[in-house]
Amino acid sequence: MPKGELILAKVAEIEDKTTGGILLPTSAQRRPTSGDVVALGDGQVGTKKHEFTLKVGDTIIYSKFGLGATDLHVQGEEHILIREDDVIGVMPRTNAVADDIPELRPVGDRVLVKITEQGEVLPRRSQ
Repeated sequence: MPKGELILAKVAEIEDKTTGGILLPTSAQRRPTSGDVVALGDGQVGTKKHEFTLKVGDTIIYSKFGLGATDLHVQGEEHILIREDDVIGVMPRTNAVADDIPELRPVGDRVLVKITEQGEVLPRRSQ
């Protein structure tokens, strides 16, 4: 079981083919930065108690640039031990795809911003 504000998540499998079924060469495969939470820490951080917003079973997207990210192998499967603060958001389901991003629920003080295309500006008519 993790300690403090850490969570243990089972890392999503590497995509070895596109959604259209085309096999990707190893050089084109990217290691996922998403997974499913399998355990939460005890919440004890010094003299304070950390209240988790995540729960076991949540599918998360996370940043691997946090200081506390640790890769682990548990029973032959890839996992990550990471601080809850390094989680970007919760996806609506396991194996979510880019089309599911509008359903992402940001974690902590993060926000999800939808960028709209800039409209064409018409010249002003004189009266």
